[in-house]
Amino acid sequence: MNFTTDKDEVREMLRKRYLDRLSGRLRKMRRDLVARNWSQLKDDCKQLAQNAESFGFPELREIAERTTKSIPDQTLSRANLPLESRRLLENLLNSIDGIIATYAFPRRDQ
Repeated sequence: MNFTTDKDEVREMLRKRYLDRLSGRLRKMRRDLVARNWSQLKDDCKQLAQNAESFGFPELREIAERTTKSIPDQTLSRANLPLESRRLLENLLNSIDGIIATYAFPRRDQ
């Protein structure tokens, strides 16, 4: 039994599970964006910021952190989100999309 191989296999299995869940989270976040559910979006961004780096996505953590900080608490009603927050949120959603596309359909030369 090779401990390193087992550890790597477990890490890869956890990463795959994270990516599977990330796809569902992206769909949910897009629905919340349309519904203007800023409170839930802010919570989702905060969770992404807390977990992304652990699964090998430090850039996603950074974008999620900036997005979380950009959503003011006073906009947690159904009012419009500030332009900068919307821009960061779209950037975050596009980044998630890119990660899912990259890892769901890896290039053959990888």
